Amino acid sequence: MIRQILIALIIGTILLQGCNNDSIVESKPKAITGQATKETSKPIVGTATKTTQKETPKTKFKVDENHIKIGVKEYYDSEELIESLKRILNASYYNFTRDISKPDYIRSSNLKYYVIHTTDNKHITTAQDFCKSYCAYNWDGYKFYLNTTIFNSYIEPLERGNFSTEEEYKNYILDRVLANYTIKEKTHNVKNGKVLEYKFWFLEQDESGNFESNLMPYLLIYKIYCSPNMTVFIRPKWERFTLYGVIGKIPEVITNWELEDDRVRGELLNKSSEIIEACGVKKDFFDDYDFEDYSKSELRAYYWKTFYKHQFNLTSTMNIDVQKKSPNSEKYVLKEVNVSFTNYEDYPLEYFKIKIIVWHDDESEKTYYRSENTIGMLEPGKNIVRNFRNKEIEFLHNITVLSTLYIDEQEAEVRPLQLTYNKKDLGLE
Repeated sequence: MIRQILIALIIGTILLQGCNNDSIVESKPKAITGQATKETSKPIVGTATKTTQKETPKTKFKVDENHIKIGVKEYYDSEELIESLKRILNASYYNFTRDISKPDYIRSSNLKYYVIHTTDNKHITTAQDFCKSYCAYNWDGYKFYLNTTIFNSYIEPLERGNFSTEEEYKNYILDRVLANYTIKEKTHNVKNGKVLEYKFWFLEQDESGNFESNLMPYLLIYKIYCSPNMTVFIRPKWERFTLYGVIGKIPEVITNWELEDDRVRGELLNKSSEIIEACGVKKDFFDDYDFEDYSKSELRAYYWKTFYKHQFNLTSTMNIDVQKKSPNSEKYVLKEVNVSFTNYEDYPLEYFKIKIIVWHDDESEKTYYRSENTIGMLEPGKNIVRNFRNKEIEFLHNITVLSTLYIDEQEAEVRPLQLTYNKKDLGLE
């Protein structure tokens, strides 16, 4: 079931070729009152709103009244830039709109082939500034084109020390999905300046390094400086590529992919040069900085148990109710455990149960509560609250409580919350 969810997400990503929406709407969990309360890490916050500088569509070059003109370069107006892009790229039938989830980006209506990145209050006035923002080793803008839920679920492969037993480690090796993550960037000189050519691969491989599938859409992006407040990204249309049935080691597959790039590079660089000219960028703008080629390749792994235990975007809260066993006793009694779980992922959590484990002082752990039946579904942005008063567990100095949702298949835990309470935490001394 879990692997089916991952596969469905991957297929959707590849079919859309980057036309995704990663916004998450935050929903606050209900407060739970009690004598001691602790909480896991904060949830991922969803959309952000920014205000771009004032635009005047009737003027091709416009200095914002709130800023001083810098050198010979003026601030370009986005509406005029859109008209130039439509003309240069033969895209008159495209609509350009601000992306709802990432408002710094103005994107074309067709699969993010053409994008304008607006820098808001950060103004790029030199080639060095441009590199600090957009050269591959600094740039995270590639995530705008990806399903980040899938991308972030792949982490560095875990070592034997991350597992308590040899059997657990062997199961991890058997069940994990390996991905080769490679990026490359090269600078091209064109008639009117310079253009950055960026490439991104995220490829599934087997344990021997053989290509299995394309986990994320291949990205070939040309980054084009336009003005202190705008940079243009353009990509080739996918029907121009003829790479099918690829086999072999990952380096061989990447080499074949780059041969396909050679077929579209000339046209895209010519278009890039026209965009630089339309933006009014002087060629000597690029002369004060030497852009360096860049390449990085690393191995990442997805393991569904690790993902649900450490990465699934779930927030948990817990508090307990404790009373003294008797007026003259030094012991205390756990009377109640209250928990809340909120799903901040963009897909539901299904067929899970709840378990609560308790251990105190130097005693071994005890099961305080375990669901007999699965709980239907926890939808995105929704939460569940449960109060348990099952067993009175005595303790002298401290008590540790672990609460977690878990998936019945191999009892995989979903972001377990483990808290230790001592008498001071509980206000008992």
